[in-house]
Amino acid sequence: MPMDIHVEPRSDEEDGVVKFNGKPQYDGVGVARFGEHWGMSRAQCAKLLQDLQDDPHWDRNTNMYTFVQEYVKPWTHGTGVGLALLWNHNSPLLVNKMISHCWKENVEE
Repeated sequence: MPMDIHVEPRSDEEDGVVKFNGKPQYDGVGVARFGEHWGMSRAQCAKLLQDLQDDPHWDRNTNMYTFVQEYVKPWTHGTGVGLALLWNHNSPLLVNKMISHCWKENVEE
């Protein structure tokens, strides 16, 4: 079950310079976006699942390993961003829920 989380900015200030932990991705206008801005809407998740189910090559028993290798990586290849920022590059979404999964589990479950 998803749980609400509050994301604090992840930075350390040293001599007036803000240093962020982790590696950012860059949105459509070149702004560095850290993980807290890699969100997807519930509607986007639902559309993703529907698009997968409509794909004649989709196997309803696909696990997360296969989904990432056969779908996410080809879609995002060469973009320098993950799926969430690819879809929301002009208006990145702040993450407000964390949904966890097991890589061996069925994607549709």
